[in-house]
Amino acid sequence: MYLYRKIIKRNIIMKKLITLGLASVFFISCNTKVEPPKEIKVKDLYTIEVSSTLAEITDLQPEASLQYGNKFKELYIVAIDEDKNTFNQTIEALGKKGDLASYEAEVLSHYTGTKNYELLNQKDLQIDGHNAKLLDIKANVQGIDIYYKIGIVEGKANYYRIISWTLEKYKDAQNETMEKMILSFKEL
Repeated sequence: MYLYRKIIKRNIIMKKLITLGLASVFFISCNTKVEPPKEIKVKDLYTIEVSSTLAEITDLQPEASLQYGNKFKELYIVAIDEDKNTFNQTIEALGKKGDLASYEAEVLSHYTGTKNYELLNQKDLQIDGHNAKLLDIKANVQGIDIYYKIGIVEGKANYYRIISWTLEKYKDAQNETMEKMILSFKEL
């Protein structure tokens, strides 16, 4: 009889602990705030919404006009704006047509030389009413598998290259956030 009471008492204590643990998880998860993205205005050229978990970083790409990241989440985004006329004249001097397709080829040329480069997806779309391309790329950079989502936008006077990346193993977890940031681009 003593052993039976001890087992029942232990079961009651375990049920109370489990209930307390589940209640704690519920209240903590309900209390977690999801911050909306923050809109960043860059050089009176464009705005873009970046995840509230990202902070400004200055050492990702020297030519970028926007650089944000989170080293703990391994999520980054940069944007580069290039004068459309200058780019088109340079390309046309090489005997090629200066257009969005040529700019896309130029952007892709930065990745084709990397180890295990793979263009996973490529689609034409409109971003903020402008002709654009959205690319998904996987590449090995210095022995690390990286997943890139790249938006290429033909603006009024500029081409814009918006590059977001994460570790390839975080692709599924970060993909939606990466795409939302790119698609939030608005030229001023």
